Amino acid sequence: MDRVTVRRVGIIGALCLVVLVLAAISLTRGGPSGLDAPSRCVAMSTAELAFLADGLAVDEGLSLDGGYWVGIGEVGDEIRFVAAAILGVGSEEASPVGVWAYIGGNPPLLVVALNGEAEEFSHFIPARRAGAPVGMSSVGAQEVLECASNGRN
Repeated sequence: MDRVTVRRVGIIGALCLVVLVLAAISLTRGGPSGLDAPSRCVAMSTAELAFLADGLAVDEGLSLDGGYWVGIGEVGDEIRFVAAAILGVGSEEASPVGVWAYIGGNPPLLVVALNGEAEEFSHFIPARRAGAPVGMSSVGAQEVLECASNGRN
């Protein structure tokens, strides 16, 4: 190869690397910046909400409202991020929203608490203590928190 060809291959390789880095940044932020991506949130059924509520600190008179989930993986069964308003803490207008992750199927093999509210008001183990591969920075976690906070799907 001559010098010009080597230089062109180098430039093309550098451009490909830049595209890959930008795609990775876009995925970690939930989509292209400046665009409102359609929500993937699905409203939780009464049975799904009751399953999650079983892990609440019920002795404190807590309940859940307005639950949503976002599935990650094949058909959303591998990991589901779930969020719901926790009633019985503060005022109804300012109820905290807990975020949990269901890992490994439906019903889940493991449920972990992702944010401080879920850790404080439920009996589910925090994700970092369980060694779970998810957290609030995972794709889907912030989205489901937003859906539950705004009450939309």
